[in-house]
Amino acid sequence: MKMLVETTLSGIAEIHLAGDLDAKGTGDIEVQFAAVTGEKSKVLLNLSQVGFLASIGIRSILSASKVLNRRGGRLVLFDPCEAVEQVLKTCGVNGVVMITHDRAEAETALA
Repeated sequence: MKMLVETTLSGIAEIHLAGDLDAKGTGDIEVQFAAVTGEKSKVLLNLSQVGFLASIGIRSILSASKVLNRRGGRLVLFDPCEAVEQVLKTCGVNGVVMITHDRAEAETALA
């Protein structure tokens, strides 16, 4: 799993993930992911290059969302592929964390 973090002009931390968010992939990014979500208040998690999402990856996403919410921040999941989005919806993540394919909608939610 690869992770790249960019900060937009509006202060949104955009995390780009590439690979599988399984046990190995989640372990690969765990420390850096926790650091970013623990430090920033507006986080856009770009899932467009994630091909597989396991329960440990879902746990990591939900934990980050909880940390951000506690501090008045927000996490938005952006552009997951169909298979990843189906897993997120089946597990009810969409009831806790916003999932969108529209960049403007994501940025508005984080404003």
